[in-house]
Amino acid sequence: MSCISCCVQCRSQGPQPRSSSAQDPFHLDNLLKAGVLSVNLGRDPQPELYCEHRHESDGWHPYLGATPFLPLTNLNDVNLCKALEFLVKHRFLAVTYCVQGGRVIFRLYLLPYDLAGAKGALRVRQETVLAPAKRFLRDVLPRVDKGERSWEGKEGEGTPLLPHTQDPRTLAEIYSDLESPNAIPIPGLGNISHRLLNYDDPLDGLGLRSKLYLLPTPLFDGKTFFFQPGTMEVLQERPQVAPCRGGILCEELGTGKTVMIISLILATLRQLPTPEESLVDDRPVMTPLSFRHFPSSDCETARRRMSYKGKGKERECRVPTLVELLIDHSRTSPSEAVPDFTTGQGRALTERIASIEEKFENLPLDELRKASVPFYYHHMGDPTNSDRDGRRRRSSEAPKRMHLSPATLVVVPPNLLSQWDREIIKHSEYPLRVLILRDRSDMPTVKALCSDYDIVLMTYTRFTQESKGSTSSLHILTPCKCPPIPGSRVPLCTCFSPNVSSLLQIRWKRLVIDEGHVSASVSTDLAPCTKAMSIERRWIVTGTPTTNLLGLGLGSRTVTDDIEEQESDAMEGVEEGGGGHDTFLLNVPGPPPAVVPPSGIQRNLSTMSVDTPISSSTSSSRHSTPFSPSDRPPKTRIWDSDDRGDLRKLGNMITHFISVPQFAADAKLMSTHVTDALVNPGGAGPRPGAIRVLNQVMGLVMVRHRVEDIEDDVVLPPLSHESVMLDMDALAVKSYNALQAGIVVNAIDSERKDQDYLFHPANADLLQVTIKNMSQVMFWSTDDKRYNVDQLYREGKVHMDRAISRNRPPEDIALLKDALRHIEIAATDTTWSLVHSHEDVPYRVYGLDARVYDAWTRIPGNSDTSLPSFAGLLCADRLLKLYALALTKPLTTPDSMILLGRQVSADDLRLRELYLESQEKKGRGRKGKGKERKLENVGSEVSGSHSQIIAATVKRASARETMEEVRTELKESVARLEEELERQDLGESMDDGNVSASRASGCNNGGLDGGKVAVLASGPALKANTHAPKKLSVLAHNSSLAKVRIGSSASNKLNYIISEVLKYSANEKFLIFTDSELTLAHVSEAMDLIHVKYLRFSTQIPPRNREQLVLTFETSETYRVFLMELKHGARGLNLVSASRVIFCEPVWQADIESQAIKRVHRIGQTRSIAVKTLAIRGTAEENMVARRHALQNSHDKLPKLIEEAGMRHFISNPKFIETQPSLVSVEFPLLDLPQVDLSHSITLKLRKPKPERTVGPSNSPSPTKRRQVWLMDPMSGHDAVAPPPEPVLKKQRTIRFVV
Repeated sequence: MSCISCCVQCRSQGPQPRSSSAQDPFHLDNLLKAGVLSVNLGRDPQPELYCEHRHESDGWHPYLGATPFLPLTNLNDVNLCKALEFLVKHRFLAVTYCVQGGRVIFRLYLLPYDLAGAKGALRVRQETVLAPAKRFLRDVLPRVDKGERSWEGKEGEGTPLLPHTQDPRTLAEIYSDLESPNAIPIPGLGNISHRLLNYDDPLDGLGLRSKLYLLPTPLFDGKTFFFQPGTMEVLQERPQVAPCRGGILCEELGTGKTVMIISLILATLRQLPTPEESLVDDRPVMTPLSFRHFPSSDCETARRRMSYKGKGKERECRVPTLVELLIDHSRTSPSEAVPDFTTGQGRALTERIASIEEKFENLPLDELRKASVPFYYHHMGDPTNSDRDGRRRRSSEAPKRMHLSPATLVVVPPNLLSQWDREIIKHSEYPLRVLILRDRSDMPTVKALCSDYDIVLMTYTRFTQESKGSTSSLHILTPCKCPPIPGSRVPLCTCFSPNVSSLLQIRWKRLVIDEGHVSASVSTDLAPCTKAMSIERRWIVTGTPTTNLLGLGLGSRTVTDDIEEQESDAMEGVEEGGGGHDTFLLNVPGPPPAVVPPSGIQRNLSTMSVDTPISSSTSSSRHSTPFSPSDRPPKTRIWDSDDRGDLRKLGNMITHFISVPQFAADAKLMSTHVTDALVNPGGAGPRPGAIRVLNQVMGLVMVRHRVEDIEDDVVLPPLSHESVMLDMDALAVKSYNALQAGIVVNAIDSERKDQDYLFHPANADLLQVTIKNMSQVMFWSTDDKRYNVDQLYREGKVHMDRAISRNRPPEDIALLKDALRHIEIAATDTTWSLVHSHEDVPYRVYGLDARVYDAWTRIPGNSDTSLPSFAGLLCADRLLKLYALALTKPLTTPDSMILLGRQVSADDLRLRELYLESQEKKGRGRKGKGKERKLENVGSEVSGSHSQIIAATVKRASARETMEEVRTELKESVARLEEELERQDLGESMDDGNVSASRASGCNNGGLDGGKVAVLASGPALKANTHAPKKLSVLAHNSSLAKVRIGSSASNKLNYIISEVLKYSANEKFLIFTDSELTLAHVSEAMDLIHVKYLRFSTQIPPRNREQLVLTFETSETYRVFLMELKHGARGLNLVSASRVIFCEPVWQADIESQAIKRVHRIGQTRSIAVKTLAIRGTAEENMVARRHALQNSHDKLPKLIEEAGMRHFISNPKFIETQPSLVSVEFPLLDLPQVDLSHSITLKLRKPKPERTVGPSNSPSPTKRRQVWLMDPMSGHDAVAPPPEPVLKKQRTIRFVV
């Protein structure tokens, strides 16, 4: 059949096929038939114009260039023809064509990179060729029709070569949809051999195939090729590479990742790591004994390479004795049997092995075995792509001796060190040998590390310190010449390098980095230090691998779901009523809260930060399902720079830390093979197959279970998360309005332009400070300058005249009038001005003598004639000092209190003046004073950044006395737990009633009955006597402070916290999170006032002390509240003893909020969880809650707070609070008086001091001596009033008083 595209001459002669044989690797029969493309011709088809006068083996003309077909009907077709010309010229494609009915049809043949017979020529191309070729292939291949009819030049069905399924999922959704791991057991080598011979077997589970080319694309002729969308590579066969050892354990937060790692360690407890692989060098495992004396070929070769000849008898490599063989075998091939405690037989066998090992340790042979540390010589290995040229000149370098250890290095944040130790003890039935290396701990020897430990636990800082330094001194040609142990041939090797850390001289079995998302940054020391070490397997343990990959889904299904599924009709009504996140407490005083739309958290847990409350869950939200194209409209999502940042972090983990072989060999592989295909230039969306490749790469290294699979086995207790809308106290409202007024004045004076305007991009840092100050004001904050209201009040007319002269719009004039009105209200309020003289929160005080109040208060003149018992406002620090006075001197008279109060006021005033003076000196050195003066109305530094109260509370939290009390309580708690365990072992477990009574008693002693003063007692000016009791004396009933009561504070958020703690702390523990150290200080003072014991977790407390604080809180029933810094206390800790969480302000970052909640809502929790987020009604905090709700279903990354359009608009358009506030009502006594039955007599002991002795006779009349009597408290057994230290009282007499 003649070709219809031929000229008359060729048609008469018949088709002349190409003369090349099928043995030519580029023959069409050896290529892949991709499909066809067609282009409309721009003129009438005349055969003589398009005939090439020869044909290819398929009967069509070879395509040599675009020139014969020009001009065409449109520019796209011209570009297509030119692209085909380039791709043909550089052998990416082979193309033939045929002209039919006014169009040219192109047949495309793919040239695979691994084409047989090409001798690798297709793999080595210049970048100047590859770059445009990739661009052309991206344009051409998606347009190819691979239908069989189309291949024949007929009208086809239009089957695309690379089908592009629309996938709108975000990276977080792809992460959530990863398949749960399915371990495939491998019975034995026979089965493996059978599978290797079965070419239809995909070899899943054997770790032999690369995951980068798993895009098999079938062709119409039955063949299949493998396509890489990032590099546009085409392969005939999927390459086989070494499997990945290690990965990212990124299970959901709170699902027991620590326990999984412990299980993994137990499974390979005695398994030695294999030497680093090398294609050019054998690396046999030896011991010093076998290297010197064994006649095996491996040992002979090693001795020859090291030029070791030995001395005397050492040259005679006689046959080793049985004992020597056993010693060598026990170290180089130890038993890898996993301890089995699940069956009686396995337990008996494990106990027998342990007994034998214990007996062996007492024998002399154990010394020989420990001295035989296994090692191998690490000669220079295989060169990488970047250093093959220098391979020859480095071939003569000496090897380094690497010792083998089956131990696992576990690197954790400092605050998790003790928690890991506890988890190991708790969950490992087999006794693991754990070494804890703190920052100043001594490093054991190489021999000890290889023989004596199963786990080496250390902090980030210690790990990076040990991993630094050069290892060049380890490369030596001189072999070990240490003398043998007397009576044996085993060398007593001591020639370890003293200048190199022991960690670098060992090849470890495994490295585990907990909270390993820090390894995503190559700028830290973690990645280079990890590279410097020799490790067989590397694991990253984290619930949040990157910023947007958050393991937040667990908890959507709770223990009451099964009941609720049966009541789905009723739940439909509950959905509208709320009860989940962003709902409000109806019992909070104030106007009815605005109705927030139903929360959608339960519908999209993978993109939200808060767990779903059980009261608002629906049946459709409990079992999330993998994405399917029908779930959403078929719209392609455009991946942006935020996605690129997450992919870069993931690539850093895979390349630089886990060291997946193919990625470690080429650091750009993640970018070229994965990222470039997803973040497509020009906003065209991901390329065909790009998301499938990302799925495969994530599945290669990530180990995680889907939420629904976890919840089939584990169901967490219910969790409710409520946003509590509160009003501010009238004093705080004036501060807030003054700050808002400053923003208004700045906006109108600057005309909202140039750098004088607060919201100008150049003022981003100052805007961030202003927002932090605003947030602090909504809790409680004071300002020495009183937010410049005095200056603004004086210059009010100037600001108004300036605005009018500039013809500002009427709405600006009205807003400025409003701002100046609020400035006047604050400036003329004497009480408000006095409040700003000190940082402490003022409390309303009742029942205090007016004269005592005037002597102790900083805010005089607040009495209320309508309420005679109301004394006025007293700051928290003064109230605590009054309590300290009642503690040490309960019978102090009001007159003495007045004198002492004046002294305290004078001392405080002097200290405050010194503090303000120091701050003024610091302010003089600041630069940019002109700019600060223009923007001073809105503040220039964070409230509390230089705070007396912060420094004082932090000092008390880490004081030696505080930590001693914590340690004492910890010892007592551990002793109680051990006693309980012993009773359980003996079958003497306590009944439920006794246990409940014990718990209740423990709560009361450290909680609300006033048994003890809070551990962080305040009051440096009134220090209690070291011999004074920690309980109030019974004499305090007669104190003039006995009837004093404390009411609501000027911080309504603090009032709510006090109310919650008083209500629930007897039975439940609290975590209180805030991002402000000043807020923590205020809360700590409140806990002191209500006499609830608490602990504080802060980065300013040494790491070792933080560990003890966590352990004490978890084991002790005394401490009821844990105050936490949000960013530092929200990660990694296991605090399931708490069941109530309070956020002092809304949290904008979803991952930080959820991390904090997961400290309590995790596996091991048995109580229902209540989470409360406090926000102020009518302010930016309420708007933040609303914006978080509005953005919760967005597929895009949550922007920064000051960059989010809604929040920025709200803050830049200030609103004043005009409504009357409604406060949370709280009232409690100043003194937690002990309970005493006054109907019975009380025994008091009088102690008379010994009279002074006189020397010699005296004729002068003796003066009348006053008798001094001290009372001994019958409740505590201590002196009610401390006697002078000098007199020693020997006699005591007792007098009974009947009350």
